[in-house]
Formats: sequence, structure tokens, C-alpha cells
Amino acid sequence: MDTLTGQFNCLLELNIVIKKLTMTLLHQYFKKVRCQFRIQLLRNMDTYYKRLKQRDRVQLNEAYCHLKTLILY
Repeated sequence: MDTLTGQFNCLLELNIVIKKLTMTLLHQYFKKVRCQFRIQLLRNMDTYYKRLKQRDRVQLNEAYCHLKTLILY
């Protein structure tokens, strides 16, 4: 697999993660449980990140850190 294909696959996987995280975010927001929402969202991020990190660690790590920063602040 060439680099471009690998990066494209990584972006597709990241898109799936973002969609799942968005659904978690909306679900928790409507329940109005902000503290629990953050904890659950971070757990979900950790789970998805662990599944994907074997593909392209640098890009996924940067995206993961950025998303985590947005959630925490």
C-alpha cells in the first residue's frame, strides 16, 4: 500500500471516528449531563484511537490530541 492510499484510508477511518464522537456528543448534550458527557466522550475517543493507531500514528495522534483539547477546554 502506498503512502497516499494509506493516508486516504486513515482519513476515512478518522471521519468514522468523528461521526461516532458527534453522535455521542449529541446524545449526551440532550441528556444535559455535561460532566458525564465529557468522561464518556473521552472514553470513546480512547477506544477508537486504540483501534486505529496502528495505521498512521503521527496523523492520528495529532488529530486525537486536537479533539481531546477541544473537548477539555
